[in-house]
Amino acid sequence: MALAPVVVTIDGPAGSGKSTLAADLAARLGAAALHTGRHYRAIALAMNRIGVAPTDEFTVAAWLRDAAPSLTVDGRLMLHGAAYTPSDLESPDADALVSTISNQPLVRRRLIDLQKDWVRAWTQARRSVVIEGRDAGTQIAPHAHRRFYLTCSATERAERRLRQRGASGEEYLRIRAEIEARDAEDRGFGRTTADTPGIITLTTDGCQRGEVLTSLLRLVLDADPPTGEA
Repeated sequence: MALAPVVVTIDGPAGSGKSTLAADLAARLGAAALHTGRHYRAIALAMNRIGVAPTDEFTVAAWLRDAAPSLTVDGRLMLHGAAYTPSDLESPDADALVSTISNQPLVRRRLIDLQKDWVRAWTQARRSVVIEGRDAGTQIAPHAHRRFYLTCSATERAERRLRQRGASGEEYLRIRAEIEARDAEDRGFGRTTADTPGIITLTTDGCQRGEVLTSLLRLVLDADPPTGEA
């Protein structure tokens, strides 16, 4: 699909379907996909594997500074020349550690600055970008062409995670508790919410993936060109 370069953000809570839909939308638009939450997960796993306490903010920030972060052509974060697989990044280990890392101001500021730089480089190269995360529409690209926020009940999000992991039904309550705890931790820090001015909120409960993608695509193609820097 040929169109002028656009920047689209998709925010929402854990399990709302934003990662999958961002990848789908990017593919339809011929855009780069930037999954910002996976960057924090990669750092959390790296800290765990080298034995640094994820609560040691100054050490984590110093390590990140020296890690020479870069992106692969498919948008994966490279740290010291290594990247993690999607299955690593969606593992229970990453789930358990990511909140501690993503709530650290020094780490967040460094990553947000880098993410802005990567988006700017893509758009200067005349490539569209779909940015997915929890602060994409407020911290990374507040002047994006379209800014979306996906909502979904904790019940349905827990069921999706259960299916995604191939876990047994008895794991449901634990997964739901993890999701609700993450929701509570994610409030604040300048993150996008359903009440963010100018945000377009879409509820995904009971919706098929294709339905939501069609709505996103229609809204992007119907939008006026952005004003201001993405």
